[in-house]
Amino acid sequence: MFVCVSNYIRDRVLEMGFPEERTITHYIGIDTETIKPIKEITHVKIILHVARLVEKKGTEYLIKAFSKISTAKKNYQLVIIGEGPLRDELQSLACSLRINDRINFLGVQNHSEVIKWMGRASLFCLPSIVASSGDSEGLGMVFLEAAAMAVPAVATYHGGIPEVVKDGETGYLVKEKDINSLAECLRNLLENDGLCDRMGQAARKLVEREFNIRNQTAMLEELYKELS
Repeated sequence: MFVCVSNYIRDRVLEMGFPEERTITHYIGIDTETIKPIKEITHVKIILHVARLVEKKGTEYLIKAFSKISTAKKNYQLVIIGEGPLRDELQSLACSLRINDRINFLGVQNHSEVIKWMGRASLFCLPSIVASSGDSEGLGMVFLEAAAMAVPAVATYHGGIPEVVKDGETGYLVKEKDINSLAECLRNLLENDGLCDRMGQAARKLVEREFNIRNQTAMLEELYKELS
């Protein structure tokens, strides 16, 4: 049996010739009992981006979209957690767009600190793309963690992301590299607290229903029993 972590991965391996009858999708899941919504009141509205700073994470397009909605009159902040080879280039981009004072590059943070930032964030954004090397996402666990924290997401139609970010329900999805649409979705959530709350609660219900690690582990154990 071939176990795939998302429908996207399953489709890819079927294209490679894996036997359909012995290939299934099984989500890993997360601990929804440990990761629960805890909101921290902040004086700014925070867009959170957690990613290794490499091409496929689309950080460049997020910064460009943020520049379209960030003005002196708007109390918005972009917080970027993660390290990678593109950090210097991305910081230079922020400076060239004159928004470096509104972007906080925090580098690598431990898991508990990431969860704290999710509690402060108005929304989570990870606009992934297919890299020039062909590298792409399967299904990022960070989306599940944000959803478990009842934080809506803005992302792209890419890889397995649409399996957890439901467009118009738990967040928004845009085409890869579509800076204008990305900016519009960010603005729409930042300017509508009620919408953020509704989408965040819908995201929480989704992970409780489909990505609870206890349920997923029990299902995996049953699969192994059937195969033994």
